[in-house]
Formats: sequence, structure tokens, C-alpha cells
Amino acid sequence: MRHVAFTLALWLAPLTVLAEELVIVEEEIASSTSQAWLVEEMLALEEEPTGPLLTLDEALSLALGNNRDVENAGLEVAKAADGVAAVRAMRLPQLQVGVYESYNFTNEAFTFAPGSLGEYNIDVPDLGPLTFEIPEEETKVESATDFTTLVTARLALPVSQQYRLGLGVEQKEVQEDLAGQQLRSARQSTAQKVKELYFSILRSESALEATRASITYLKGLSGVVERNVQQQRALQSDSLSVQTELARAHQRALTESDEIASQREEMNILFGREIETPFRLSQLPGPAKLTVDQREAEAQALSQRPAVKDATLRRQGAELGVKMKKAEYIPDVSLEVRYTSPIGAKFVPKNLASVGVFASWDVWDWGKRSHEVAAKNLELEQARNNLREVQARVRADVNRKIRALRQAEARIPVAQLAERTAREKLR
Repeated sequence: MRHVAFTLALWLAPLTVLAEELVIVEEEIASSTSQAWLVEEMLALEEEPTGPLLTLDEALSLALGNNRDVENAGLEVAKAADGVAAVRAMRLPQLQVGVYESYNFTNEAFTFAPGSLGEYNIDVPDLGPLTFEIPEEETKVESATDFTTLVTARLALPVSQQYRLGLGVEQKEVQEDLAGQQLRSARQSTAQKVKELYFSILRSESALEATRASITYLKGLSGVVERNVQQQRALQSDSLSVQTELARAHQRALTESDEIASQREEMNILFGREIETPFRLSQLPGPAKLTVDQREAEAQALSQRPAVKDATLRRQGAELGVKMKKAEYIPDVSLEVRYTSPIGAKFVPKNLASVGVFASWDVWDWGKRSHEVAAKNLELEQARNNLREVQARVRADVNRKIRALRQAEARIPVAQLAERTAREKLR
């Protein structure tokens, strides 16, 4: 008897544990079911998308016209154009006017020795020629301790600098072209983001629609299974399984709805407007069959990609940098007209004007310029290497996207069959 009782105890122990686990599962299902109905009520409160209906082309036009990154890139182009105009202005005559106001704290004296200002010859009758020194005796001229104003004006036309300034204009024009390529890149990047987000929102809306259809199906199935349980034609576990799937579907629907809201806010940021602005997206037609020639696609990408043009312009800028450094060996020669007017000095001429040529040249710089030219040559080699690297990466990117397109086209019939299968299951 003891052996039988012990054996029965061994058999009943797992059943007891199983019963306890079923109670726990039922409690969890009941909790998840109540949460599911709460989620369902939250989804019911959400309104359907409102606002104007946007096609993909309209969304792209709206983003490219109002996007803040694109606008800032356009401002960079305008700044670069002003930089070109500023360097061009340096090739024209430059007028400089200066005023120096001073006050003498000390009594400054100028001493003139006899004859220091020259001699004066005169022929006197009966006496013959006479010579007088200017001044005849040592003369001291003292300056008053008062304010003195010195007005200067200088009009200079660069002559030998025209070559270097011309190179500077070309370099600024390259920078303007670089800003233009950055604008193109910003527009393309914005357009790419809009397309990806447009497709992502449509995909999320389709997923939410499918989830809601699944909820409708599971609700009906739950009612059928519950009636079968009451008629003892199904187990309670079957009803709990359906309720669990229904709760998961409600949770998935809430997650997808929140994701759509976040995507819409991100799209409004790309549109450059308030993130709460409502809008709707138009469904896209089915994909068309595309035929892409790999060599033609590579050539088109190499000729149009902003990254390639950017690298090409940087190489041109490096070449101009080498020429500009070599042009520093040329002496600076300018034609100048100068005017000076000291005000307050009694014995100095009131107006001094002159025309001349001014030249300056750093004859010895301890190899500074030669090292700078060598450094610019190294920068040029780096720019050439960067251009080759960008070209190779662009070709690889084109080939990768062609393969991705081919794979996406192969997935279309699979997705269509999966859609037909799911619809048949819901019938």
C-alpha cells in the first residue's frame, strides 16, 4: 500500500504543478486581454490621416523648396559668389586715406648750419659778384607744443600682383563651384530621404492595415472558439491561445501606429514646416520592369555624381594652390599716387603730392617659400588620389545598387503570392 501511495504521489505531483502553471497562464492571459482591450480603445480614439493628399513628386517639390539644409547650402553658394567678387575687387586701384593726430610733449628744435640751405649769388655794381650763405649764421627753429594733424592719401594700382590675384579669382571660383556641388548633394540627399521616408510610411500604413485586418479576424475567431468552449467542443486552452494572439495583434497595432506618427513628424521636418502639420500620401502604382546597362550607368554616375565633381574641383583647387605659391616669388610692383598734408606745422609745405612706382620683394626667406611649394605639391597629389578613390567607390556603389534592384525585382512575385495567400486565409 505504501508503495502504491508513493507511486500515485509521483504521478500526481506533475499534474499539481501543471495545474498551478495553468492558473498562472490564465492570469497572464486575462491581464494581457484586458491590456489588449485598452490598446484597442486607444487605437479607436486615433483619427484617420487628414490634410492634403501628396504624391511623391509633390512631396519632393515641397521638400526641395523648403528644406532648411537645402536653403543653407544655397546660402553657401551666395557666400562663395561674394568671395569671388571680393577678390576681383582687389585687382582694381585701391584708395587709402589716413589721418594722424598728434600732440608734441617736447619742444622739438631744428638747427640749420650756415650755408646748409644753399648760397645766394648777386652782382653788385662797383662791388662785383657777392655770395651769401643761407642762412648766414646758425639758425634754430623751434616747434610749438601743440596739436598737429597729418592727412595722407594713397592710390595704388597693383601691377605684378595681377597674375597672383587672377589665380586667386580662379581659386575662389572653384570654391563657388564646390558650394554649388554641395547644394546639389544636399538636394539629392534630401530627395533620397523623402523617397525613403515616403515608402517607409506607406509600408508602415500597409502593415497597420494588415494588423487591423488580423484583429478583425481574431475577434471573430475568438467568438467562435468561445462558443465552442461553452458547448464543450473546444478546450479552454484554445480560447486562451486566440486571446493571446489578439492581444499581441493589438500591441503590434499600437507600435505601428506610433511608428507612423514618428515618421510623419520626420517628414514634416524634411518639408521645413511644423511637425504637427497633417498630410496624406498617395499610393504608388506597381513597379515597372527596369533595364539598366551597367557601363552606361557607371559613366552617367561618374559624370553627374556630386562627389566626383567635388573631388575634381578639389584637385583643380590644389593645382591653383601650387601656382599661387610659386607666384609669390614675383616681386610686388605697384603704381602709386600719394598726397600728404600736414596741418599745424608752420614751416612744412601744406600740400605734398607725388607719383611713382613702389616695389617690394622678400629676397631671402630661408627656404620658406620652397617648402610651402613642396607642401602644396603634396596636397595636389593627395587630391589626385582622392579623385581616383571616389571614382572607384562610385562605380562600386552603382554596381551594388544594380544588384540590389535585381534582387528587389525578384522578390516582387514572392510578395504578391504571399499577399494572395494571406487574403485567402482571411476569407
